[in-house]
Amino acid sequence: MVVAGDKEYCMHTSASMIWNNGVLNFHAFGWGPVVVNRDREGTQLVWECADGSTTHMERICTLPPEHKVPTPRGKRDRSF
Repeated sequence: MVVAGDKEYCMHTSASMIWNNGVLNFHAFGWGPVVVNRDREGTQLVWECADGSTTHMERICTLPPEHKVPTPRGKRDRSF
């Protein structure tokens, strides 16, 4: 969250996300250096940023069972 004056804004970034050996890497502007690595340690998500900072996050919510497996959308043709 970014606060400017009396208004709050959600942060927005421009980065591509590429999986590399089970780690999600964020590349600046879609082509630049890796700026964030996202990995898991047990039940925590670990974010390692280019500036050397690390953030450990615990999951505080879960998806309802009906949303864990997405339902097929769109037309399905059976070829065989």
